[in-house]
Amino acid sequence: MTIACLDSLAQIHHDNFKVFVVDNGSIEKEWKLIDDYISTNNQLFTLISLQYNYGFTGGNNAGIIEAQKEYQPKNVLLLNNDTVVDPFFLKEMEVEFLKNERIGIVVPKIYFYDEPTKLYYAGGYINKLSGMGEHNLWKQEDPKDNFKPQSEQFANGCCMLISSKLLDKIGYLNDHFFANIEDVEYSYRALKADFGIIYVPRAIVWHKEGFASKKNKGQWFRIYLCTRNLILFFRERARWYSLFLFVPYFFIRWVAYMSLKSILSKDFKSVRSIFLGCLDGITKKLRYVQRPDTFIFRPR
Repeated sequence: MTIACLDSLAQIHHDNFKVFVVDNGSIEKEWKLIDDYISTNNQLFTLISLQYNYGFTGGNNAGIIEAQKEYQPKNVLLLNNDTVVDPFFLKEMEVEFLKNERIGIVVPKIYFYDEPTKLYYAGGYINKLSGMGEHNLWKQEDPKDNFKPQSEQFANGCCMLISSKLLDKIGYLNDHFFANIEDVEYSYRALKADFGIIYVPRAIVWHKEGFASKKNKGQWFRIYLCTRNLILFFRERARWYSLFLFVPYFFIRWVAYMSLKSILSKDFKSVRSIFLGCLDGITKKLRYVQRPDTFIFRPR
């Protein structure tokens, strides 16, 4: 899957870019496949091999830090490895930064890989009650009636082009989140710092949605992280009086609904993960994943 993504990146039309592939503590066999691939394409790709799994946030932050250290780039692209990109996607996105220096993040149109006419992401907004990032036209057929860039409230972390000015202002992804809701939190911080988020329909990416989390630990872990991180995000953004709206909405819309759905499918591990996520969100704890506070690289 990762190699398919890298193959598509090798074909893009752009004169000046470099790809850092962050290996987040994968098993030896998988790491070796990526290492072998990159060793034959080392002018374009650089492998950053971490000893442990630092999550979506830590993995991306490690890549950003190395890119800044080596190249001082104007913009940094975060891209999931379960994607395939259109050859012109990066050029289409990069043009937007020339229009306004207060643009902080540019995002593409994202289709489902297995249903390439249906939309995964076409812009979005942050639900003020739940704290979730809502996707415009989710799972709908692409109407293809609008090709103009437009301002949005939520940038999906599957693919986002971030300006160095925004990184200098608000820093990296919040590593307390590990994975899930971290893109909502980052979008929130960008808007709060008065930087815009622009959706570019002409830039196209295809996404094999949910592949990594299901492969590594399963749906229950994804549910745990979402539950925990929704509470963490609420604590960051909300005033005390918002509690009276958030709590009933969260417990009905998320806890009760997801618990019932999991019970009906006899997925009792996910039911348990919901309640552990609530507990850990309140106590600011992250269980299941133990990793050092600093990046430890895999010995070569």
